[in-house]
Amino acid sequence: ITYETALASVDVFVAAVASLCGVDESAVSVVISQARRRHLSRRRLDDGETGSVKVEYTVAVETEYEAASASTLIEDSSPEDVSTAVNTAATKAGVDEEFADVETTAVGTPTTEVDDRCFFVRGTSQGSQFWTDGISLDDVGDNADEVFKCAAASLADVSPDRVELLKIEQGSPPMPQVIASFLIAVSGEAQALAVQRRLAGPPPPPPPVSPP
Repeated sequence: ITYETALASVDVFVAAVASLCGVDESAVSVVISQARRRHLSRRRLDDGETGSVKVEYTVAVETEYEAASASTLIEDSSPEDVSTAVNTAATKAGVDEEFADVETTAVGTPTTEVDDRCFFVRGTSQGSQFWTDGISLDDVGDNADEVFKCAAASLADVSPDRVELLKIEQGSPPMPQVIASFLIAVSGEAQALAVQRRLAGPPPPPPPVSPP
């Protein structure tokens, strides 16, 4: 495989690493570069014939348990296992011919790092999976703060004490709608991205159609 082909096939390497680590592809990022044989990384996929193509990867997970699990899966993978994962991903992507001669010559020991930076994820009830069409602030009453705080925490799969309500307001007519804006404090970029995905959810259902 050439360096140019590898660059054009980033998704193949992402899929292969995700399969080997047992994670979703969205958790994987890779950096592809050329390297001389004497400078090969401990974590590499090397064609062994046309030069060295170095693929450095990062797997972002939410917990130390998930990090340990992914590390163990990689450590237990042989070069043959890695080659199989790459070839399978290439076949699914329809580029199996370009990867036919790729061979993995070594699988290094991964390292783990804890990302304890604080991230704030902003969300609204209107843009998330839970909707409040058909009710007004009067219907919610004095329990509005607690209701929306617990709803946001449940949707994001975090503790309610990580949710800060910013604003609760009445939506525009003709259909009554209560809209809550909130911030969710999380630790680490991986958890922030996971919370964002949970808040996005599937598109909301269309409003009901009134009978003629």
